[in-house]
Amino acid sequence: MENDTSNICHACGQRIGYRSAVSRGTVVTLQKIRDFVEDKGVNAVHIEKEMVQAGKLTGTQMGNAKGHMVRLGLLAHVGEPGNYCLTDMAMKFLAGAPIRKEVTVKKRTEDKGSHTVEGSVETCVIGDFRKKGDYWEVPGFEIRSGSVIRHAPRGKGMQAGIKPRQIAVRWNGAVTLVPEDMVDRFVSARQGAMIV
Repeated sequence: MENDTSNICHACGQRIGYRSAVSRGTVVTLQKIRDFVEDKGVNAVHIEKEMVQAGKLTGTQMGNAKGHMVRLGLLAHVGEPGNYCLTDMAMKFLAGAPIRKEVTVKKRTEDKGSHTVEGSVETCVIGDFRKKGDYWEVPGFEIRSGSVIRHAPRGKGMQAGIKPRQIAVRWNGAVTLVPEDMVDRFVSARQGAMIV
């Protein structure tokens, strides 16, 4: 990656693009934002005012959220300046779905009115960034029209049509969401299945 010259202008040597990649730090910051949004009940957060000043994120985490996570498509600007929301891609990634591991955002040029995003072919899932002993839960809520819709606790609400909490399980090269009360049976019945 350090010797990659695809983002360098061959004529003048100036950087013409920015590379952003998913890392463990990205995942930890995304989980903190997810937890904050769930507690708040609204999918809109002013990262600096609501999280950094309250000690829930560091300045470095804020910078990564505003830069890398927006470029990766995990956060998006919403409403007033400084406000961000979790994207559908972020929620799916937190639930175990694969996303592009790396993106390159080209700087604005005279002949193009907007940034061009190029994604890597390589994908990653949240479990790729887990250290031994970590346990990361699948979000216990969904976001609909900017509002947080909480899932019912285990075993309750099934008659009301509320989805039970689901756990991401990797099996046969794919990630599957399995209801929490069925995870043990699912994993034991499928050789090579593992919780991600």
